Amino acid sequence: MLYIEPHAGPAPMVQVITDARHMVDLNVYYLSSKPILSALRRAHAHGVNVRVILDRLPYGIKPWMVRKEARAVRETGAALHWAPSRF
Repeated sequence: MLYIEPHAGPAPMVQVITDARHMVDLNVYYLSSKPILSALRRAHAHGVNVRVILDRLPYGIKPWMVRKEARAVRETGAALHWAPSRF
């Protein structure tokens, strides 16, 4: 399937996370979507191994926003990893 963003919104990604039974690996530039964070939290609560890779220095995003983003991801129970700077 193909989902065109931003028109598709978070629903397709939320559905994929909701359907996961064993593992969710999510690599995003910046994650602030409450529906996606909630889906990650629910998946982790159901025993799904959840891992998220974030960009440590997203362009135009203030450091306090990155710290807030990281805290929100950790609060879901997901394992947080930072993308290598070469990406």
